[in-house]
Amino acid sequence: MPTPVRWRKLRLDHCAPDRADALAAWEAHGADLVGLTTAEVLAHLSPWGERESAPVPVARFLRCVVNDYGLTAPPEGWPAGYCDPGRSAPPGTEARVVPKPRPTPGRAPRVEKKNGPEGTLQVSARGQGLVKNVDDLARVAEIDLDEWRVADHSVNTWTTPLKGEDGRPSIVRNWQVKARLERRLIDPDALGVRYTGPPAPRVVPALEPAERVALLVPDSQHGFLWGEGRRDLLPMHDMAACDAVTQVARLMQPDDIVLLGDMLDLAEWSTRFPRPMNLLDTSQAALYALHYWLAELRAACPEARIVYLEGNHEARIGRLLVERAAHVEGLHAVGDDRAALSLPRLLALDQLGIEYVSPYGEAAYLSPRVMLTHGDKVRSGGGATTRAVVGEARVSTGFGHVHRVSIAHRTVYDHGGARVITAATPGCLCDTSRTPAAGSRLDWQQGYGVVHYGAEYDHWSVHTIQAGRTFYNGVQVVGEARTEEIGDALGLPLAD
Repeated sequence: MPTPVRWRKLRLDHCAPDRADALAAWEAHGADLVGLTTAEVLAHLSPWGERESAPVPVARFLRCVVNDYGLTAPPEGWPAGYCDPGRSAPPGTEARVVPKPRPTPGRAPRVEKKNGPEGTLQVSARGQGLVKNVDDLARVAEIDLDEWRVADHSVNTWTTPLKGEDGRPSIVRNWQVKARLERRLIDPDALGVRYTGPPAPRVVPALEPAERVALLVPDSQHGFLWGEGRRDLLPMHDMAACDAVTQVARLMQPDDIVLLGDMLDLAEWSTRFPRPMNLLDTSQAALYALHYWLAELRAACPEARIVYLEGNHEARIGRLLVERAAHVEGLHAVGDDRAALSLPRLLALDQLGIEYVSPYGEAAYLSPRVMLTHGDKVRSGGGATTRAVVGEARVSTGFGHVHRVSIAHRTVYDHGGARVITAATPGCLCDTSRTPAAGSRLDWQQGYGVVHYGAEYDHWSVHTIQAGRTFYNGVQVVGEARTEEIGDALGLPLAD
């Protein structure tokens, strides 16, 4: 049986089947072209009349009809009997190309359905004019929209040229609608659900307070600079921020107040950094000022346990004594077991009922879940240090030292199941414009921290103080520097 001839492709890819010079060459040379490539056909047919080589379309045409279809010469009736698109082989054979039916406007659209993941249904329909939107799709695909809801859909449209029944060309617009459907899980009507208005106010049982609450007080770095002519003392601690913390403590009435260390700056005791002249002879004033503020905290919270953690600034006294006056380090007064220059003695912490935790680096535990320390890690960038601490911690940890307000959480899994660990640092209370530090425009923030804790939980929060203002439980708290009042009380020439 002859190979069916793809006439449309023959016309489009090569040349017209009734081209005279192609037919003449086919008649004369067809038998000689069997098995030749297009290039070899070109060489065989050249020269071509007055041309040096034959036309390439003619060579492709002859190679195709001779080698692909096995026709070494034009068959009888060529080409008239072979111009019908439905004709696929020479007359007398049984091979036929059945023409595809042309779609006509108004014909029923083609519908496809298939099950998608997680119980969804994928539906699509295409046709001319009968399906243009989701409602049409649901109608022709017989989809019950009371049972299914449309999760998403798309509509595509395009045009195609067609030959009408009268033989004249026409343009037909095609439509395709696709939808992804999800089965409705609840039928409100079937359940008799009806909206009856807003619910009655809910009766909330009496709230239970936390077992304990702690106020975390960060680095204040109490200290002074001498002003011009050494007539005035300029505080390096922010007196308004310190007063704001005292007011918060009075409102909160915490069970614990934890001073996270570096409550004194002690710049003139440093063995590492230069000591400018305006820092000398300021330690006594700093001791007076810090004791005064700690006494205010004690008066605000007479029942609270107050713990003072030694920081790296408080450790400057012991380091200087070891390096420069080791014979003085262990000296103590008669009848007093404390070292003469120990901070609990210098600040009279026993008079205020304040516990002192030393040496620097020692931690205090409020519970097996909550650890507090001054800290020794510093990473550049906001939040970087808390991320480093929480990445290594096995219990929730509050710390100072970095002068940034930040908090981070991590979930760990142990024999008790999932447990959230928190790392929090509440910033500082020093005056960021006066405290000796490397560089200017420091990325420091003032603030304080709060931790509610019990045997089975610990919940943390950190709060900023900006220009002496903070908020606690929705109440605005504004601290006051009270420079003149405190200066008079301490007998110090304080200046703003």
